[in-house]
Amino acid sequence: CLYFATAFVRDYLGHNPDIEPLTAEFEYISDQALANGYPGLMHRDCQSRNIMIKNGQPFFIDFQGARIGPLQYDLASLLIDPYVKLKTGTQDILLEYAIERLGLDRESADRFRHCYGYCCLTRNLQMLGAFGFLTLTKGKKQFEAYIPDALAMLKSQVKKLETNHFQAVSSLVDNI
Repeated sequence: CLYFATAFVRDYLGHNPDIEPLTAEFEYISDQALANGYPGLMHRDCQSRNIMIKNGQPFFIDFQGARIGPLQYDLASLLIDPYVKLKTGTQDILLEYAIERLGLDRESADRFRHCYGYCCLTRNLQMLGAFGFLTLTKGKKQFEAYIPDALAMLKSQVKKLETNHFQAVSSLVDNI
């Protein structure tokens, strides 16, 4: 989350956000992303460019960041992938498909969705931090093309999760 505040908001956009109130809110967001997580091996960069097809079979690559964590994060990474731009309705259908495949009961499914929403938010923050860093610091200007869509997704996700627990983050996102 701080990657977003520093690499994207401060460095890329040239704004100077007050990090202190953001840090406390980022901790809340992080706690919510971990709450009710469905634990497993988390790829941490499960997006379309890291899935290769060979002889009709999918293979996942680029596991250097893998660790144990909430599977909802990888699902969020895949469904909000800016390189593919799935429509919201398609994302919702695929989320429900994942819940069905996991065999979750109603209560567990609700907790899964709650965690998933916050994983979408943290993944979106991470993406924008990475796009800002890669564009500005690494000179990889092709990533700049994905910033508008990722920013629109972030604004939408913040509105979906609108809460009094992250007003500084909401205000920052609203003013970008």
